[in-house]
Amino acid sequence: MPLKFFPDEPPASPEFISQVEQELQLSFPLDYRQFLLEHNGGVIWPNHLNNEHSDDEWEHTWIERLLSAQDLLFAHQHNTYDYLIESIKEEEAEKYPIDLGKLIVIAHCVKGAFQLYLGAEDYGRVYFTNYGDGQGFNRTDYSSFQVLLESLILWDDDEDLPPYIDGKIFDINWFWANEQFNLGRFQELLQAYGGDPNKIHPIWRKNVIQQYIDYPEIRTYLLSVGAKLDGCLVHARSIPTLQFLLEEGKLDINEPYSGKYPLHVFTEISSYYSSCGNLKIMNYLLKTHQKLDLSITDHKGRSVIDRYQQLEHFIQNWEQKRGNLFK
Repeated sequence: MPLKFFPDEPPASPEFISQVEQELQLSFPLDYRQFLLEHNGGVIWPNHLNNEHSDDEWEHTWIERLLSAQDLLFAHQHNTYDYLIESIKEEEAEKYPIDLGKLIVIAHCVKGAFQLYLGAEDYGRVYFTNYGDGQGFNRTDYSSFQVLLESLILWDDDEDLPPYIDGKIFDINWFWANEQFNLGRFQELLQAYGGDPNKIHPIWRKNVIQQYIDYPEIRTYLLSVGAKLDGCLVHARSIPTLQFLLEEGKLDINEPYSGKYPLHVFTEISSYYSSCGNLKIMNYLLKTHQKLDLSITDHKGRSVIDRYQQLEHFIQNWEQKRGNLFK
């Protein structure tokens, strides 16, 4: 089926692409340059690849997002992918006779990343790296970026578009560098998203400030450009955030948002670690907040206290079975 492109940033100009090449001190192949001019990164569909195109076997993967020219420049300026090159050097430095400094990441996958090699030895070749699952660094059979695109297929007759289309602003990795919030890059992505921090994403059912409510610096900026705190209580996951929302934001802990009660969210049972986080929040609220409506019931008729006790029991049972191994 024909490829569909869903760009999430404005088109890159020839001048900007040349600026990126100059800063990287590398030259892009014509097919990749044309892609940046026409689409400039984003989500592609179909987006699956099989595992028959590498020197080594690597597990089936799919492309979640292609990098934009702005991403390439940001990654270079902030050493975003240095960890990847260092991993290759430590694990497989001699595997291929190439200059590792001339690899650039061009796509994030559900597992690993695709890289384009821009050195003379293997110019334009696509490589794949994934150390998270032990697949390592591999030279693929994709001799060019265009060949990589032409290899994309549907998987298991899946015709549903991926849910992360139009959601780049919701992924902190695109503007977080050196453990710091990069305001300029964040502003670019917010404008590309439409500039409205209160626009609810149709799939994830939350807006930008709800996504980043636990990040004070991002929250402060978003409030300065008109973000509202509505619904942020059900997305808060830290005690300092709760203090801010209840004391400065004057939000009501007992009020539902889109059918969700904050006290039900904070008594949810999921993973052990998430459940422990919820228990800490509830213990804080029970000690410091005098106006909790503990009689609010869920769809099963359970009160907040009932849910809290079940949360406690889940954590205690988990720890007893595992001997506090992960406590």
